[in-house]
Amino acid sequence: MKNVFLNCGANKGFIIERFIEARGDDWEIHAFECLPECVGILNNKFGNNKKVIVQDCAVSTYDGSATFRLGSSTNSGSLREDKTTYMTGQNLLVRTVDFSSWVRNNVTEEDKVCLAMDIEGGEYDILKKMIKDNTLSFIDTFYLEFHGQRCLQGFDMSIEKNIKSTLDNAFGDKIIYNNSSTWSF
Repeated sequence: MKNVFLNCGANKGFIIERFIEARGDDWEIHAFECLPECVGILNNKFGNNKKVIVQDCAVSTYDGSATFRLGSSTNSGSLREDKTTYMTGQNLLVRTVDFSSWVRNNVTEEDKVCLAMDIEGGEYDILKKMIKDNTLSFIDTFYLEFHGQRCLQGFDMSIEKNIKSTLDNAFGDKIIYNNSSTWSF
């Protein structure tokens, strides 16, 4: 059994720093990030820490590549076409990884896995796939920021309600929903 922290949308590594400060360094950490500037910052920050593995890709429902729409706030963006809030109109082609498959192939149900996901609307499709693939069972604790109502144009909030119901049943009090800046590990 190993301790694994998965940070989807790792950005500049602030969540990872807070996680290590709270939980210690006995964790294998995977930082999933696709913005080149942020990947560089992550490599500079954690390059000497062999327990932090920077995954230069966006989490998705498939392996391959996709258009990443750049955000106007500092180092942000989304794979979703319907995310129109705070976007620049500029795009970047990025590598994607099927996150559900990645989880199945890289951790076990015996591992202690903590997942933090702040991916600007991409969470909905990934979570639907994880539910279908039954890979949520690999996750012990889940920190999640939903982006539907405030970020996605015309988003059907019943999708979020259904996913949230499934997550609540699966995790009980081991799921935390709110803005990632408030997560306490």
